[in-house]
Amino acid sequence: MNARTASVILVSLCTVTCNAQLSDLTLQRLQGATLVAARPLELSVNGGCSRTYYAAEQMVISVKSPIDGYLYLFYFRADGEVTMMLFPCRHFWEDFPVVVAADTLLTIPPDGARISLAIAPPLGREAVLGLVIPSEQTDLVSYFRAYDASEYAYRTGDQEGFALFLARKVVDLQTRGVECAVSICVFNSAPALPAAAPAPSPPSLLVNTCAVGPEFRCASGELHQGCLPKEADIATLPREQLPDSSGPGDDAILLPAGHYTGALGEGDWHDWHRIRATYGDAFVVWLDPGSLVVDLYLVHDPCGDVLAECLSVEAATAMHVPCYAGVECPPLGECFLDGECRFFIRVVWRGGSGDYRLSIFKGFPEIPSP
Repeated sequence: MNARTASVILVSLCTVTCNAQLSDLTLQRLQGATLVAARPLELSVNGGCSRTYYAAEQMVISVKSPIDGYLYLFYFRADGEVTMMLFPCRHFWEDFPVVVAADTLLTIPPDGARISLAIAPPLGREAVLGLVIPSEQTDLVSYFRAYDASEYAYRTGDQEGFALFLARKVVDLQTRGVECAVSICVFNSAPALPAAAPAPSPPSLLVNTCAVGPEFRCASGELHQGCLPKEADIATLPREQLPDSSGPGDDAILLPAGHYTGALGEGDWHDWHRIRATYGDAFVVWLDPGSLVVDLYLVHDPCGDVLAECLSVEAATAMHVPCYAGVECPPLGECFLDGECRFFIRVVWRGGSGDYRLSIFKGFPEIPSP
């Protein structure tokens, strides 16, 4: 939750990993309520339902009722436990009347509202249910145990029980001849989409004529003559800025051959990048630390074994990375068995601060004779 003048409600507000999920029974009860109701609402999330939304994506709920009445809007979280009453909500009372007019489109939050809604963990199947009833139903609010000021909403931890309560409520209203309108919008939430990989440098600056020895090794200051065209100056090549990446997970962006620049310093201890080759290919990874002192590691993906290391690097250093059938990794035996070699490049801060230059040259391995 980010508290600010225009506050953000992180609508999936669990701060720990939740193994539970919105249950089929809860959905069956909610769908039963919509079938019993006399009229449907026009209800959507970001213009539709049955789609996927991503973490940090803003969420706008649209409602149009066929009848005049009191609007109630409930959000069933993906953790399978918490239900939140999004409307009526004290933070929207200045934006809308409690009683809504028929055939009037409402968007929650409206343009210019003091509150916005954003997708956040826990992620998975979620649902929003809208209900319009001609008369006020105080028991819908009193069912909720507490108003949580940090979440700007009434909430309960009994999803299945509350879904049953709603279904019975709609049946009772219809039995007594009270017309009501109900609809449900079911959707999925997922982790944020990964950032796009940096675009490769112009092809004219990438060559395939540099030979790489049969073993992983560090060669301080060495860059094979065939890796860089004679007319090119590695110090002045145009470079892509590398994103921050603090671990070997999804943060580690797959880099094609090209020329890049990154930064390290106190508080930013290391960067992780991925490279990938097929049998018969190879890379030379060249790094100039600038004013930094760094350690450079080549790490097996996914095993995590260190295949080569250049320690306390203070000047330009090249690392040779071959890829061929039978290439050996001392801790593992044969490194890669599926026709593809996958590596992490890890750059670790040891001192100084500033930018480093990283170049990845595609070459070919010098495969040892049988």
